[in-house]
Amino acid sequence: MKILADENMPLVVKLFSQLGDVTLKHGRHITADDLVDVDVLLVRSITKVNENLLSKANKLTFVGTATAGFDHVDVDYLNSRNIDFTNAKGCNAISVGEYVLSGLLLWCQKYNLNPKDLTLGVIGAGCTGSEVIKRAQALGFSLKICDPIKQQSSSEFKDYVSFSEAIDADIVTFHVPLTKDCEYPTYHMLSKEILASANFKPKFIINASRGEVVDDEALLVKLQQNKDIHVIKDVWEGEPNINVRPLIDLVDIATPHIAGYAYEGKCRGTYMLYEYLAKN
Repeated sequence: MKILADENMPLVVKLFSQLGDVTLKHGRHITADDLVDVDVLLVRSITKVNENLLSKANKLTFVGTATAGFDHVDVDYLNSRNIDFTNAKGCNAISVGEYVLSGLLLWCQKYNLNPKDLTLGVIGAGCTGSEVIKRAQALGFSLKICDPIKQQSSSEFKDYVSFSEAIDADIVTFHVPLTKDCEYPTYHMLSKEILASANFKPKFIINASRGEVVDDEALLVKLQQNKDIHVIKDVWEGEPNINVRPLIDLVDIATPHIAGYAYEGKCRGTYMLYEYLAKN
């Protein structure tokens, strides 16, 4: 079995060499030519897995991404070619939870806030959102949790509310995948219309999910007009080439999509792919 893997996946050689011959390459530099006669492709979020990349993949049977998100993978195309796929759901959840916790504590200290006096709207109660919820509960925040999909299938949390109720909180934090053509699209959830509304309540906004979940152009206008709104951004529209660069200077914390980039989480992601492939 020939395996091509992103060189930035820790433990990948140690684990996958038990299954086949492993070749490493930087994820940004993987090309269609590299996939000739390759059976397994292992990537992270910087590799766009689509029809163009796989045009010469004559033997490919499995693609795995060692990340929780997988909007960089054309899953429909993989299905059309009967190429098996999995992501590493939840691998970075603890890291993202700690990132958001750090931001909340920073705000409490910087602006003399008491968590017990604040409401926190958590948009998305999956793997990462759940970790944020645990920490927020420990700090004493009143929670407004929005996750219509999970609400239908789980009673894990008692505080489920609508999206409009959740963004009426003092602080709003986003933990959703990027989706467009579905029942609950998340593209520009925090839209121009919402941000421009005179009734927009949140004074604190965190986005550690996907850049396109928030309309960054509209957010820039909002921050330029209202200095009392504070933002923590780990993700950006157009990244790695940020569409709205002036935002960087207007937010309290600006990071380059590294909330889930802890070494522990990366190791967990690699192992989850290994475990899946070994079983299948």
